[in-house]
This record gives sequence, C-alpha cells and structure tokens, in this order.
Amino acid sequence: VSDNFKAAVIKANRYEPDINRILADFANHYGTTVLPARAYKPKDKALVENQVNLIYTRVYARLRNRQFFDIHTLNDAIAVMVKEYNQTRMQQKPYSREERFLAEELPLLIKLPQEKFEVKSYRKLKVAPNNHIYLTINKHYYSVPYILIGCKVNVIFTRALVYIYHDGKQVAVHIRNYQNGTYTSIKIFEKISKKDLLIMDNFGMTHLDRQQQLDLMEIVEDRHAKKATIIASQLPVASWYDIIGEATIADAILDRLIHTAHRIEIKGESLRKKQ
Repeated sequence: VSDNFKAAVIKANRYEPDINRILADFANHYGTTVLPARAYKPKDKALVENQVNLIYTRVYARLRNRQFFDIHTLNDAIAVMVKEYNQTRMQQKPYSREERFLAEELPLLIKLPQEKFEVKSYRKLKVAPNNHIYLTINKHYYSVPYILIGCKVNVIFTRALVYIYHDGKQVAVHIRNYQNGTYTSIKIFEKISKKDLLIMDNFGMTHLDRQQQLDLMEIVEDRHAKKATIIASQLPVASWYDIIGEATIADAILDRLIHTAHRIEIKGESLRKKQ
C-alpha cells in the first residue's frame, strides 16, 4: 500500500488507479501488487503511519544527541536500535515483532528473483520495407521477420536487450546497440542466405511453433529465386501446410517453394526397415 503520489499513480481512482508503468513492472518482477491509498486518506494505511511514528520515537529520538562523522557509523547505530526495537515485547502481546515475523510471515515469503530488476522502455513502431524497426532514442535499426513488413510491433528495451512483439508473441530479440545509424540483424540468416545450396533434411518431423514459422519464412524469402534449396521430407507435400501451421505464413512459404520447384517423389519400402 503506497501513497497516492504522482510519481507512482498517473491517474487516481478509488477502485482502479492507473499505476506508473515502471512501478507496475517492478511489482510484477517481484511478484507483488501495488494498492495506492486514496488521496488525502491516511487512514487507508494507518498501520504504516503508526510505524513511522514509532520508529521516530524509539530509534531516531534516542540517537538525536549523538554525533556521527560518516554514514556507515550512523547506519550501524540505526541497525542496533532497530534490532532492539523489533526484539522488544509488544504491549499486551506475549511476543515481539521479530518473533511474530519468524513464526507467521517468514514461511509465507517466496524467494526473490535471481535477475535484478531493469527499467524497461516501451515503443510502438512500424516495420519498414527493409524489415527493420528504427529506435529513435539511439538512432539504430533492428531486424524483424519479413512477414511483418508494414505491421505495427511493440518494442520493449532495457539497457542491454531489445525485445520485439507482435500480437502478444515475441518475434525477435537483439542485444542493444548504441551506434548511431547502423543496423543489427540476425547474422545466422545472413549467412544462410549467402550459401549457394541449403539442404533441409527430415522436414516436417514436428509441427512448427510461431518463432520457427517466422524463421522459415525469412529463410525462404531470402533465398527465393536467388539460391538453390533442397528439402527432404518423409511426408507428402500436401501435408506441409498443416506442419507449418499458421495459414498466412504457410501460404507465403509454400507459394515460394512449390510453384518453382523440381519435385522428386520416391516410393517404396523404407531402407531402415530392411536393416
């Protein structure tokens, strides 16, 4: 329960206030919830207000006549007072605050995430005809699958990484580059597109997930009518549509593969069975 201050609450509301996005990300990262008190209603967090008063009375007030020459000595003195305060028996209770915490609250706590919280920034951008989005804050270009040219994508970036989403699904992730006017592309696809011959063996062994569909589309688009590609599969071509999955992507891939291909169908008993 936080105060209803402007840095945390964008728009106050008695039931569903709009929370600052960074604060909401912080709460999600640590698996907690932010419930701001109503404006000018300190009774909504009476326990917090009371604890602040007790800390001033039983910690800071007892240190007011002491002189400190560095922050570390001050912090050590505060830690001693806070420990003594937490270990003192509460009024009309047979236990201290520390004993209650250890007995009732500690077993309910979950482990903190191993990754540190990073501040995220958000953008909604359109994919350019060269299948890149332009991040103006660094004046840098990041690649997106060809199938999304002309589409709007959501971009989330931190100090280290750039995540790109379309329809709620992640379609690309890049290491953030701070060089102005340059491009960051998936290099493995660049290498594949330059090979004179690409052989895909055992195609169709499993159904493709969303990311695999986009990757295959990008590979096929890069090589179409430019380089040779051989696809070997134990399944008939008529089954490839279902293997790829998503209708629009399947149409685009098979249109580029089938209509300009030389098909060789081998019939007969499997050699593996004979062995």
